[in-house]
Formats: sequence, C-alpha cells, structure tokens
Amino acid sequence: MPAEFGNHPGQIRAWNSTKRIVAICAGWQSGKTVIGPPWLIREIARRGPGGDHGVIAPNYPLLGNKALPELRARLAGYARYLKSDNVFEITEEGAQKLWGKPGTARILLRHADRPEAIEAFTAKSLWCDEPGQISDEVWEGIQARCAVEQARILLTSRPYKKNWFVTQIWDRRLTDEQLDVINFRSIDNPAFPKEEYERQKLRMPAWKFSLKYDGIPTKPAGIVYDIVERARHEMPAGFAVDPAWRRFVWLDFGSVNTGALKVAEERREGSGSRYYIYGAYKPGVRRTAGGPDGHVHHLRKGEPMMPFGIGGSHQEDGWRESWSQAGLPVSEPAVNKLDVQIAQTYALFAEDRLMVLHGLDDFWEELEEYAWPVGDNGEVERDEKPENDQKYHLMAALRYGASTVNPPGPAELMTDEAAYNEFWKPSGEEFSNKYDRRSLLAME
Repeated sequence: MPAEFGNHPGQIRAWNSTKRIVAICAGWQSGKTVIGPPWLIREIARRGPGGDHGVIAPNYPLLGNKALPELRARLAGYARYLKSDNVFEITEEGAQKLWGKPGTARILLRHADRPEAIEAFTAKSLWCDEPGQISDEVWEGIQARCAVEQARILLTSRPYKKNWFVTQIWDRRLTDEQLDVINFRSIDNPAFPKEEYERQKLRMPAWKFSLKYDGIPTKPAGIVYDIVERARHEMPAGFAVDPAWRRFVWLDFGSVNTGALKVAEERREGSGSRYYIYGAYKPGVRRTAGGPDGHVHHLRKGEPMMPFGIGGSHQEDGWRESWSQAGLPVSEPAVNKLDVQIAQTYALFAEDRLMVLHGLDDFWEELEEYAWPVGDNGEVERDEKPENDQKYHLMAALRYGASTVNPPGPAELMTDEAAYNEFWKPSGEEFSNKYDRRSLLAME
C-alpha cells in the first residue's frame, strides 16, 4: 500500500477493493485523486506487457492541472511523457520494475471535450478523474473501451449533479456486484483543516455542504420540480417520437442566452395529450451572430413538419415577431404569472403527461438545480422567484410552453390570424376569435 495513504480509511478501502469498478465518491480535497496513479501502476503490473491503459478527465484544464501532475510525479522511473501525443510510454527501466522483463505499454491521456479520442483505443485498465462532470455518452464510451479486456475502472470524483455518476453508480452501490462505492468526507483527509470544515458547515445550506464536503449526492432544498425523477419521467434509450405527432418549440428569448425545448404531442383518448421533450437547445454564443434566422434554421432542420413556437414574456412581442418573420411562428404563452406557469408545469409532470427523452443532459442539469430560495431559518420561500431564475433559460422555456398546453382555466384568445390559418386551422374552417388556446390545442 502506498505510504502517502497513511491511515486514511477511505483511501485504504479503495486500494484494497477487488471489484471491477471502484468508485470513490468523496468531498473536496479529501485525497481521492492521489489514488489514481499508484492504482494505475498496479494494474499495469498486474495485466502484463503490451496494450493500452487510459486516463480520462472531463476537460483539458482538469487533465492538465490535476491528473497529469500526479501522473508525472508517480510515473518517474516507469515511463516517459510524450507531450505531443499526450501519452506515457513505459521505459526499459519501468518494464523491469513492473514485470521483471522487457516489455512495452502505453497510458493514453484523454478528455471528454474530445469524445472522439475516447473511441480510438482498447483499455486494459482505466482511471477516470472527476467523472461527475462527464456526460452519459462519454461514460458509455468508457465502458465500451473497457469491455473487450474486461478492464478494471477507477472513478474518483465528488458528486456534482444527478447524472449517471449518481443514478448508475451511487444509487446502485448496494445492488451491483461488480461495483464498489467508497465514500469519505473532506475531513477524513488528515491534511484537511477541521476549522475550515466546520466553518463551511455553518455558512452553507445543508444539502450543498453534504454534496461538496461530505461527498454525498443530495437534492437542493426547495427544488421546484421535486416530483420529477429520471426513473419515472425519462424515456428509455431508443424510444423515438412518432413523425406524425404535432411539434412545438418552447422558447426563452435572448441575445445570447436563447433556450429552446423541442416537444412532440401524443394525442390520447380520455386522459389528455402526453408531451415528449425530445430536444434541448442552448446555443450560447455559438449562433448569436445569426440572430433569429440562425436559431430558426437549426430548430427546423430535420423536422418532419413545421413546429409551432410558444415563448417569451408578455412584453416580448418584438422577439416573437422577429422569430415569426424568420420562419417559426411564435405565440405568446397563455399564462403570464410565473407561479401559475410553474404550477401548471408541475401538474403535467405529476400526471405523467410530460416526459423527457433519454440523453438530454442540459435539460436535466437545469431542472435538478432549479430551486426556490431558502431563508436563514431553513424555510423554503415559495413566494419569491426561484433562485437565480434569470440563468435557467430552459426552465423558462419549459414553463412558457407547458402552461400554454395545460392552462389553469379559460385561456386568452389566440389573435395571430396568419399563424392560425397556416398551422392550426381545422379543415375548411377559417380563423375566428371564438377559439381560445385550450380549444385550439384540443383540435385535430
């Protein structure tokens, strides 16, 4: 056992684990990353000469700032670093130390900002640092790289959000026989100051402290859509919406921070339509220069029919007009009050009439962070706006659209005659103000 582990019980347990997947879910500065390099060296020695081993981080800065320095220090005398290829190669000296005979092996350094690089090798062992920041698709790629050799995998991370690292690793810690999940706190590291641990405990909300310093996945207090669970509301991989179902784009406008959800409607007899969110659009600065034209081009591309847009606050008629002129007609939401919009969205989830297709990480990240503020007394303040509401653009698009297809009562009249005649008109019938939104949305 490496001397630097000392008497740190969590590190010792991870080192001694014989399971195929060893996952350390721990707090900040708890001593989880230092386990990676010696664990990897031991696997290289165990698996013998030849082949590739992998180290993966969420992005290049994390790879360069955390994993790489640890590897360079630990691999001195075993391997040389080839910066141009981001690869360590076992030296002759290292081969003698590892296997007692000549041999070669490589350690490939990769990051999730370039997921295509993860597809290019077969691993005999693999260490993934901070996997709590890595997408579901990259995790699936990691498992594929390790499948042929049945490579052992080490995961070292604190929990960040409710992604696969929570649902497929933490939540299965008692049921998956190939998995060993080890949890320890920041303070379990003898080098971490106890005074700092206690200071942060007093100043942070309990859920956030538990997440960051105890390494235990928790939901934020006051989560707005607390009824929503992936196991209940996320469709299995492979599910596809019917090309014949009516399409919507639910929108939150912005010069940079446009957010949009692509939604399909399944008509059902007697129980109301069910809506499937099948796309989440957060382009940021990438499409800003194109304005509404660029956004519309992207959102309409590949669609089997013209979607109908819903979005913006009641003051944003200018945005709606510019998007309509760009080729996507957009209607004002039926409900203007934020609390009512949220209530009607919540009701759709509660009735299992609003579902989410697999793989929409941007959507889930916002939904699982979107929370009411919590006062100093620990009480959830639902009379206020959700905390940092202005940064959750997909959540704004969600409530604009969901409260329009599920209004609380008689809704305002649709007055956009051109949009109605082109996209909503029943066969042979002309526009009339007698139709409110609920009636229009119920029409075939």
